[in-house]
Amino acid sequence: TLLLDPTSITIIGGTRPPSTSTSTTVTGPTVTGPIACGTPVPCPASGTTTSVSGNTTTTTTIAVAAFQYTVTTTTSTVTTSQTPATAPPVPITFQDAAPTEVFQSDLEGYKSGTNVVLEASSWIGVAGTFSGASVALTPDSNLTLRTRNAPIDSSFTSGIKLSDSNLGANLEFRTQGTGNITLQTGFTGSGAQNANISVGKLTTAGGAISLTAQGSGSDVIVLGNLDAGTGANTLKADGNVRFDGSNPMTLTGSSLSVSGGSGVLVNTSLTNHSGLWVNPAGSLLSINGSLTMGSGSSL
Repeated sequence: TLLLDPTSITIIGGTRPPSTSTSTTVTGPTVTGPIACGTPVPCPASGTTTSVSGNTTTTTTIAVAAFQYTVTTTTSTVTTSQTPATAPPVPITFQDAAPTEVFQSDLEGYKSGTNVVLEASSWIGVAGTFSGASVALTPDSNLTLRTRNAPIDSSFTSGIKLSDSNLGANLEFRTQGTGNITLQTGFTGSGAQNANISVGKLTTAGGAISLTAQGSGSDVIVLGNLDAGTGANTLKADGNVRFDGSNPMTLTGSSLSVSGGSGVLVNTSLTNHSGLWVNPAGSLLSINGSLTMGSGSSL
């Protein structure tokens, strides 16, 4: 299990850069002389010169006194070495409160069957340029993202937003084998702040997809396809569950549970392939785009 719990976590696209270190090797000083000068060979001028060749610097000092001089030479060579990048250690505990960066290569590099849990007190987001169109975990690894959003936590930026990378809402998080995807905000429970969940594409190979936004007015905002294969899709918000975006999207799975404390808003062209869509009694279902029930699905 990988556990992170800083104030915020940024998932950065691409590969974690290697660690770079430098060392300096000094040779000398080497002293030549004293060397006679003046007649018939003039004495050189006193002073210091420096020359650089590649990563080596040579310093030469000439000192003249009483018709003789000495030459002092010192060289210094700077060597740069790189250590291959490693993913954050397992676990990072609640005492590690500093902001943390997790790279795409970290999430894709943990061994099969790892429970990858990223917890932050306020915010989890994405940034940078992702290689390929998806972040694919190793087989049977679960991905869990949680933010606490307690009254004492920072509210300047809160919740989970996975749509701010170079791919926008097209960024996919994918698990394989039995891997589940679980996103939760307001994990403190009672008294949680407003903390939305915003996602693009989420895909499993039969594992469950669960999105839960707790806290006053907290929304679940879906901007891309949710595909749980033979698994269940569960979306729950204290505010609205919103299906937004300019592109048509689909929900695929063995079952579907959608519950918005304030309502469910379909603001795009949405097709459900997840079986029975149950809209809880008293929950507003507002269709501002279109909602289609695919084969074997109903409302």
